[in-house]
Amino acid sequence: MTANVALTDTFDQWRVKTNEVVVMTQADGMSNFLKILDTTNSTSNTTGSIITAGGIGVLKSAVIGENLRVHGNVITDGDTTISGNLIFGDATTDQVTFTADINSSLIPNANVTFNVGNTTMLWANTWTGHLGVTQKADAGKPAVSITAEDVDQIALSITASQTTADVLDIAADSVAAAKVIDISADALTTGSALYIDSNSGDTSTRSIVEVIQNHASATGATALTVQADAGKGIFINTDLAAGGPALEIDAEQATTTAVDFNFDAATSATAMSISADGLVTGTAFAVDSDSSDTGTRSITSITQNHASATGATALAVQADAGRGLFIDTNLAAGGYSLEIDAQQDTTNTAKIASAATTGTILDIQAEAITTGRGINIYDDSATTGSALYIDSDSSSTGTRSVASIIQNHASATGTTALSLQADAGRGLFIDTNLAAGGYSLEVDSEQTTTNVAKIASVGTSGTVLEVSQAGVMTGKVIDITADAATTGTGVNMSMDGLTTGSLMALESNSADTGTRSLITIKNDHASATAAVPLVVTQDSTNAVAKFSGTSTLVIPVGTSSNRGHAIQGGIRY
Repeated sequence: MTANVALTDTFDQWRVKTNEVVVMTQADGMSNFLKILDTTNSTSNTTGSIITAGGIGVLKSAVIGENLRVHGNVITDGDTTISGNLIFGDATTDQVTFTADINSSLIPNANVTFNVGNTTMLWANTWTGHLGVTQKADAGKPAVSITAEDVDQIALSITASQTTADVLDIAADSVAAAKVIDISADALTTGSALYIDSNSGDTSTRSIVEVIQNHASATGATALTVQADAGKGIFINTDLAAGGPALEIDAEQATTTAVDFNFDAATSATAMSISADGLVTGTAFAVDSDSSDTGTRSITSITQNHASATGATALAVQADAGRGLFIDTNLAAGGYSLEIDAQQDTTNTAKIASAATTGTILDIQAEAITTGRGINIYDDSATTGSALYIDSDSSSTGTRSVASIIQNHASATGTTALSLQADAGRGLFIDTNLAAGGYSLEVDSEQTTTNVAKIASVGTSGTVLEVSQAGVMTGKVIDITADAATTGTGVNMSMDGLTTGSLMALESNSADTGTRSLITIKNDHASATAAVPLVVTQDSTNAVAKFSGTSTLVIPVGTSSNRGHAIQGGIRY
């Protein structure tokens, strides 16, 4: 190694300087090290104890005691280990580019302080094996925010391979008055705010959606609330013909209501509508209770609960075909099949409005009755009312019976078709108002060896049978026709207990002077030569007959040509 003195320096000046200029003349270098004791620090690429206009090639390691500043690019061929803090770039226009993979964790030196990206510069895609997000207690913002601006792409997509573990687990046990999940979808048209789809063909029992209120003390909690300010609240569409119930409620309530519907705002609408247009043998509405408890209860109860709603109908049943209402009770000693407890006092309790012409309006079949009653009516408070009232206002002249009672078996000889009992008042009253009408009372009897009519009376001073004729009479008050009688008796009367009474008393108080016979007995057939019109038999010694009057007793005998004109003892013959 040689050292030269610069031409501009004197020898004395160069002598006192410390190796200011060193020129290497050996191309192969030297084996000695180069040590410079100057401590001038470098503040640029033209200052410092060593200044070179060319590059520096270092075959071995380089150790720098203080800072390293590079004006150009830094290229590291091997591994780089940097101790201390790192600052990349001094402006937002600077860039950091990673060509290699990151082989360590990225951990900030301050908790919840620094960001990855910002509201204007976003990372395009992030692939993370596990994402853990911890929200700072005073963060003042959501732990995770997703702003999706692609109108036809999914904002959050989860592809899960779990089979026995949960895909999404939210533990919000600290939430009190807030919402765990809050979804707002104010721009919906035909879309859905929440859509859950399961296409599994497995037949195992499971719930696609399950909401559990899991604490028995939370009596004020509602497991699921649905509010619809318009449209339908809940729509259930099940498509399997032989599937389970479309809606099933398994309630454990014992003393409270299991299902409560509140339709208090309904006016002209239908509170609940059931349509079952495809029914064949099924039922549109079925209520089943299998409780064996003997306590009094109603399986179904419909209550119209306001006394002013006089136009309301608690239950309306319409059947365009088939039966309107069918009641089937099977307990032999059970309660009533149909019981009506009515508080009406001035209006009707039950009404049947029928359009039937040839059918029966009310058909009661009591074919199993032995000692019971087909119809039982109690009317203990009646004053001027009626226990049974039948009214027909038909103007048809066709022969018919407004009321018909038929005992329809010839062997039931002990049966009474109609029995009337009156502990007071009249037993039977018939009022017919048509002057030329039919009989007020007609008995069509087929008896041949038994009595047709019987009056059994315990009367003493009263009249057993009273016939009162108030009109101007030209007909007969009592007309007995027994033209088929042979050895029978037309009128038979027995009064074996008489003392001062009479077997028969006939009286006419008419002042009319017209010719008439008060009593006429006539044998009206000339061939009946053995017939005697009147036979009086006196078993005692008193008179056989007694006639009291001021006129004669005329007994015509024979024809007018051979009658006598003599009067003897007041008797003309």
